[in-house]
Amino acid sequence: MLDSRVGRLRIGHREHMRRRRAIAVIFITTLSLIGFQVAGAQAPGYAEIVSPLPGEAVRGLLTIEGSASHPIFVAYDIAFTFQDAPLSTWFPIVETREMPVVDGPLGLWDTNGISDGNYKLRLRVHLENGTTLEDVIEGIRIRNESTIETPTPAAAGASMPTATQLPATSTPRPTPIAIAQPPGGSSVVRALQTGLLLGAVATISLGIYLLVRRKIRIRWGILRMRRMLWQDDRKKRRGG
Repeated sequence: MLDSRVGRLRIGHREHMRRRRAIAVIFITTLSLIGFQVAGAQAPGYAEIVSPLPGEAVRGLLTIEGSASHPIFVAYDIAFTFQDAPLSTWFPIVETREMPVVDGPLGLWDTNGISDGNYKLRLRVHLENGTTLEDVIEGIRIRNESTIETPTPAAAGASMPTATQLPATSTPRPTPIAIAQPPGGSSVVRALQTGLLLGAVATISLGIYLLVRRKIRIRWGILRMRRMLWQDDRKKRRGG
């Protein structure tokens, strides 16, 4: 009778171990997927250029501003290329920088030696898990030698300023009309991502607690059964 109960407990324990391994695989896979989605997203606040703006006209020495950070941050780099280049050949501005930046200067871009034209600017943030976050600013107009064009009616609104010839200077000058950015966007996305990470951690912690508690109860049941067998065997020996 006792032997059959012990056998059933051992079989149940093996089944429980198999279920526990399956649940652990599911938890780890879920966490990996959540972490990949959060890290792989083009996340404002993690990899974000806020200056210069898309379509902005610049000249001279330009300060690139924004954020390059993450809980598993490794390094970031900045590069530029021609807007309509047939091949994606990127020229480095900041090759590798291992210090994260939050809402501050990311690097200096000297456009004096670059011919006038339209360019793309790229920020990449490299993470410990091999993921790379990326933010690309399109249509940056370098105008060191040529006239800065009149803004389009859509960008200028009701006002239509005439084209002006700016004197050569080492200080970058933005276009007369800046593209408006929605307030609070970065903080909302950052809060959402933080909530996802905390939720995943809490779910996994709960799963580990339940698994450990179940394992302890099974182990305690086996120990009690062994004690009962030992006591029964001891009584038989005394009676014999």
